[in-house]
Amino acid sequence: MLLLVMAGLVTMVWLGCRRTRRHDEELPRTDRLDQFDPNDLAELTASMAAIAAEHNQTRAELSTSSLRARLQGVITRRCPVRRISAAPIPGATRISFADGTGILVRCQQGRLALLAYEASRYPVCLRACQPGPEGPELVFDYYGGEITAVVVGFDQAD
Repeated sequence: MLLLVMAGLVTMVWLGCRRTRRHDEELPRTDRLDQFDPNDLAELTASMAAIAAEHNQTRAELSTSSLRARLQGVITRRCPVRRISAAPIPGATRISFADGTGILVRCQQGRLALLAYEASRYPVCLRACQPGPEGPELVFDYYGGEITAVVVGFDQAD
């Protein structure tokens, strides 16, 4: 008797699965773009591009303001750069300040070498943190001028 009940359950499950599969195959596909009006698609594409641009701008402003808040003490106290070294991220450079704050940046070819040279001779200080086209930028003051570097992230304490 138990064998008969189990066989009946297996048959019902098998027929149910098979029926579901057949039902899915008969449904019309709705993921084709040719069903939409081209004017609607253009309008949707433009709207999504505007939303993405607004999101990226807001994200850049928030990251710059939070970065500025974390570096405000370095900027206010004019903490000099104490060490410039290679970072574990390719294309990035580690900059450490006198108060122990570390940050990862990238810059135009050779500009950070000039900053390292100037830091060995004169005090080099962080003057500002500002939004830039590639992300938050740091402006360093040194005896002969200024250098701008793009922030990659904060460095971990050694």
